[in-house]
Amino acid sequence: MCRWRTRATLLMKQKHQYHGLVKRIHPALRVTTQAHGTSCYQRRQTRMNLQFLVLSLLVFLSCVNAQLTVGDRCTTPNGRSGMCRRFPDCQSARDDYQKGIRPKICSFDLNIPIVCCLRGSQNPTTRSPRPPPTTPASTSSSRKSLSERKCEEYSKMVTEQITALPLVLDPRPVSFSVENCPLSGVELIVGGEQTKPGEFPHMAAIGYRQSDSNGYDWDCGGSLISDRFVLTAAHCTSGSKGAPVVVRLGLLKLGRDEPNGDLFRPPGSSNIKNAASSGDYMIETITRHPEYHPPAKYNDIALLKLRNQVKPFTSYLRPACLYTKPTFNVKRTIATGWGRIDYAEDPSDILLKVGLQIIDSGTCNKFFVSDQNTQKLKQGIIPSMMCAGELSGGKDTCQGDSGGPIQIQSASNRCIHYVIGITSFGKFCAAANSPGVYTRVSHYIPWIERIVWPSG
Repeated sequence: MCRWRTRATLLMKQKHQYHGLVKRIHPALRVTTQAHGTSCYQRRQTRMNLQFLVLSLLVFLSCVNAQLTVGDRCTTPNGRSGMCRRFPDCQSARDDYQKGIRPKICSFDLNIPIVCCLRGSQNPTTRSPRPPPTTPASTSSSRKSLSERKCEEYSKMVTEQITALPLVLDPRPVSFSVENCPLSGVELIVGGEQTKPGEFPHMAAIGYRQSDSNGYDWDCGGSLISDRFVLTAAHCTSGSKGAPVVVRLGLLKLGRDEPNGDLFRPPGSSNIKNAASSGDYMIETITRHPEYHPPAKYNDIALLKLRNQVKPFTSYLRPACLYTKPTFNVKRTIATGWGRIDYAEDPSDILLKVGLQIIDSGTCNKFFVSDQNTQKLKQGIIPSMMCAGELSGGKDTCQGDSGGPIQIQSASNRCIHYVIGITSFGKFCAAANSPGVYTRVSHYIPWIERIVWPSG
């Protein structure tokens, strides 16, 4: 038996690891993996090829690092003058990333990208590596909130850990966390665009029983936040059609005229309508916030407990994370829903997404001065609320989007969404100077945790 056999098998495994690693680090590099041979010569050749591959990779990384490092001048993707900064320290790069625009890479500091940062955009308060701004700051495990710990649990489903073992004396393995989910950029409901399967796997449609048939009207949205609970707006839990009775999960096309909608069809699957975790879930109990008193718009938040557990979670159906901090260093958010595509139009049958600018409360209050003389908004826009929209008009949430989320992507893993707000109310869909108002989720974290995870 060839004495290289065991060694060659190990080398082939390592070669496949480096193949994937090279593709993730630099997509322009082309690596060819040959089929397994049967002779000792081919195995020896494999070993030499792998060593050459590793050497080439190390030389490539050394060359990249030697070109541009922190503090070096560079040119941004739009041709403006910049300086190389660590990605967590560059506000402009983080903002671009939220819009789906990839920053220009100067080099890497282990697995942290050093990017070309627009001059004047660096964050002076950041002195050491920290989690991305869209991820709540890390604390010790005992100090993390329930929401943060659950987010870590959900995130494991969409994070792949790659470990590389260099072929050198006394090698030290290097680990990289990479995204592992269906992805599509969000560069941007009114003025929106269609979503793709798996892009917003936490999205829920909330149904009300039709009085003249056995069907449902899907008039509100929500967010799956655990295996039994959906987060929505309190005003979606009562009205002329009564209380909601069902939640539809794991779908892209709502199929308002079909009994079971059109559920996600992942690659390799012709139809998953009968998949265990996708479909309709009856609502067991409804819990509104105790301080929600209509017609006032304050505390517009509710939790729907499902009769059955949502299992298993998949790439196309899993909970979102809850954003736990009162502030965030992003300027835009993403709204999703099956609402009207215009004020006088019918609701959308396809899940839509739209990018919205986050508007500070002071500016937002100016557009609701007249409402402060009514029972609806006596205190104006308060800290438990937030505003978003395009003041020039053209993009907004609308009727039917109520209860649905506005969210931000984690800058460290675009598969992970943090729900920052719940669609509450507005004046006119996509009109100029008419932002939408949203319930700020971080304000209600203790209340949510007591109900959703009572045992901790």
